[in-house]
Amino acid sequence: MNVRYALLPYMYTLFYHAHTAGETVMRALAWEFPNDPQLRGVDNQFMLGPALLITPVLEPLVMTVRGVFPGVADGVLWYDHYTLARMDAQAGVDTTLDAPLEHFDVHLKDLYLDDGESLIQAATNFVQLSYASGVLNTRTARTGSTGTTVTLSATMKGEYRDGNALSNIIVAGAVGLPRGMSFHLDGNECSIAEIVMGYSNGVLHLSGFGGP
Repeated sequence: MNVRYALLPYMYTLFYHAHTAGETVMRALAWEFPNDPQLRGVDNQFMLGPALLITPVLEPLVMTVRGVFPGVADGVLWYDHYTLARMDAQAGVDTTLDAPLEHFDVHLKDLYLDDGESLIQAATNFVQLSYASGVLNTRTARTGSTGTTVTLSATMKGEYRDGNALSNIIVAGAVGLPRGMSFHLDGNECSIAEIVMGYSNGVLHLSGFGGP
């Protein structure tokens, strides 16, 4: 149930684009990755929009399923939807996935989330994250900025004003805690006294951005 409600804004966006532009909600892998001819014969998986890979159980009394991770040869990274652990996938190779009764295999690569309310947005914000080396640094600006190339940089542009404070950031595929961190908003350096960092199994957690 938690997964269903967490994905509601994403599903809203898919159906909005299906209604206004005729885009598909459920897609064959070959539709989303047309440069890989091997995907044309895949009939046991499908994409839910551009970001979610679904590998359903199609046989009775099995505890595993097999599926491919498309786009790996072109640098696409896939993450487990539940743990955000990076998948160790090989290009064009069937991967065995656990599929117990209470588990549904969902993997993600990237997401755009709609607000779930506005049919036509009067204003929007676009936030771009990049992950490199150095120290942890987030730079945001409503009119846009380049941002520095560091462990994590965030660039935001747009005119939408969201009354909800940024609270948490989760970075999947991290290799450890950064050596340092700074936080900038609209070009001004902000206090990081309330920000807490944690790292476990390839996932970096940052919290406390909504503090004073």
